[in-house]
Amino acid sequence: MAHLLLFRNNKFNARIFILIRFIYLMFYMKHSANEGRISSFVVGGTGSEYGPPVAVYTSNNSTKGDKMKKVLIAYVSRTGVTEKMANYLAEGIRIAGHDVTLKKTASIKNEKELGGFDGFIFGCPTYHKDMTSGMKQFLFLAEKANLTGKIGGAFGSHTHSGEAAPMIFDTMQYVFKMDTVDLGALNLTEAMMETDEGVKSCQQYGKAFTEKF
Repeated sequence: MAHLLLFRNNKFNARIFILIRFIYLMFYMKHSANEGRISSFVVGGTGSEYGPPVAVYTSNNSTKGDKMKKVLIAYVSRTGVTEKMANYLAEGIRIAGHDVTLKKTASIKNEKELGGFDGFIFGCPTYHKDMTSGMKQFLFLAEKANLTGKIGGAFGSHTHSGEAAPMIFDTMQYVFKMDTVDLGALNLTEAMMETDEGVKSCQQYGKAFTEKF
């Protein structure tokens, strides 16, 4: 009977310990997430005497205490490859500790929707050695938003030539007078986006973009 009572007490104590760690984790996340001081927390885990994971949170300290910035990735995608690039770019930005919004250019109806962002990355595939008509229309709209001095970058996918991304980048730099990234435009073939190297290139571009803040 005494052994059974001790066993039950041990289980009860373990659950209390998990609860205390979970409460501490939530408190620390609330007060530290925006300061970039959280790296990784796991409560419990496989092989742990305290049972399976209760909570997992991962972040990064690359914001170096700076305020979180907001980035808009606006893109055109015909076959889904450029959209895939946009998603991996967004991952890189989030890893760096900043907020990112993804939108297809067709969903942006007026220049007011471009307000409130600190940085912009525009993307489009190359189609017949040119941008798509949808991206051209979007750039006319974006010009009205007065993006002068905002951080800018561009990307695009292509099969063999790749004119669209550099055209967008040049428009952002010379027409919009934006503060464009030193890397230039991210220009990848569709075949490259089927590899880990292509994925990493997008993520690294996203992270490098935030270094302009």
